[in-house]
Amino acid sequence: MKETLALILNWNDSLRTVNLVRQLVTLKYDCDILVIDNCSCSREREILESLQTEYGASSFSNSEECERSPNVALRILLLPENLGYAKANNIGLRIAMNNNYKYALISNSDISLESEVLSSLIRCIETSSNIAVVGPKVVTPSGIINRPRRIPDAYEFILRPMFYPLVRIVERFAGVDSHFRLPNLYWVSGSFMLMSIGMVSSVGFFDENTFLYMEEPILAERLKGKDFIMKYCDEVSVKHEFGVSTKKLDKASKILRIQIASEDYFLENYRNYGKILITIVRISRFMYFRTWSPIIMWFNSILFKHKSNTNK
Repeated sequence: MKETLALILNWNDSLRTVNLVRQLVTLKYDCDILVIDNCSCSREREILESLQTEYGASSFSNSEECERSPNVALRILLLPENLGYAKANNIGLRIAMNNNYKYALISNSDISLESEVLSSLIRCIETSSNIAVVGPKVVTPSGIINRPRRIPDAYEFILRPMFYPLVRIVERFAGVDSHFRLPNLYWVSGSFMLMSIGMVSSVGFFDENTFLYMEEPILAERLKGKDFIMKYCDEVSVKHEFGVSTKKLDKASKILRIQIASEDYFLENYRNYGKILITIVRISRFMYFRTWSPIIMWFNSILFKHKSNTNK
């Protein structure tokens, strides 16, 4: 019996999902795969149907019917509505738990594998009895590393956005990476991470009160209450086309509203921020998005034009 179930969350990104399935199938470490489709359009679901022909995948519309089978390594769960990141992944995690898998791999559809990453993550999570989640190095196509994060605090939510230009100057001068300011790792990227089903189930999986964003730090808070930790495994990496899914949302303002709602929920329910601090956080966000962000975009456009003219 395979001990790991790979969960791929898909929303109108079926070509990348199919490509990721093909990569997972070729890994030496053998796992079962469950594609969770978050109510994609009919055209995108037709693309997923190619997996039925290619790998003999079984398709389900009810999670209760989506049981482990020794003859079917790939299953597709077609959800009737878009439940967001936390709720949809929780359905997959409960399926993993009910079917006695030891581990679950959580992955976005816009991930590309570069090595035998799953074997390395399994070895890493088994190095200690209190490691609940482990994540690899996540690299964007441009080479930027989405590093693991430290615990979000007033520096990140208030000082940094409100005084961004000054903070960036100080950070660069001091050689400080804001993600690594505090001594202990807090959370790894939710775009690709391996979980211990037993440990994560003991804290109730993801908090389903968020639709998108802040799932990882919220999970980290839950795990911390049980003395479980997340670990960063930088010996292996995956490529992440960051933002592919969110770009498909209707408007940038909608994405921002979702992000703000999730951040406020996290701060109020997991960091014990009161109304006054929440208000200060909102003022800081306003300063960043209304003042500093347009200036940064303008400066970057000038810099890009200058580089383009220099290269002519």
